[in-house]
Amino acid sequence: MNSTIVINKIFLDNYKLFENFTLDLKNGLNIFDGPNGYGKTSLFDGLEYAFKGEVERIVDLIKSNKDQPLKGAIYHNKNCADKPAYSQIELEDGRIIKRNVASIKDGKNDSRLNQLGKNSGLNIIGSTMDKEKWNRIILPHDKIDTFISAYTPTERYKEWMKSAPELEAERENFIESYKALRDKE
Repeated sequence: MNSTIVINKIFLDNYKLFENFTLDLKNGLNIFDGPNGYGKTSLFDGLEYAFKGEVERIVDLIKSNKDQPLKGAIYHNKNCADKPAYSQIELEDGRIIKRNVASIKDGKNDSRLNQLGKNSGLNIIGSTMDKEKWNRIILPHDKIDTFISAYTPTERYKEWMKSAPELEAERENFIESYKALRDKE
């Protein structure tokens, strides 16, 4: 994988809120603002889905509803649940990352992990087994929102640590150093 990935365009077809959507990002800094229900979450979920094959917060939601499994369109646009859906990213160098959404079968949902094909970005982002790598690179926007809305530095620290479990050893060292310093004083 290249050390830098620059996204030129995002295409979402029958994906969540969008029936057919293209966003051109070639012009530099992009800010996404708007009222609730206008697609900001769908856009960020589409990016995460293309890279990882799933959206972490949706996976957590499905796990928390095991007693009452979610049925129907999760990633599909609800108006087009019977049509193919995908999230596609065009990179600055012209390469494409495209991930199709699983079809809805037998009264279940579309949240099954779909693999990338040879010509759909596998050579760029790696296998589905590389999901943990992408979890460290892509911080889902709901975790960013939680971090930003934390009221105290301690709350922000806790949110940051929850978002970066690979820093557990550093956290433990920090706590031990703090305790030693406090005990010395």
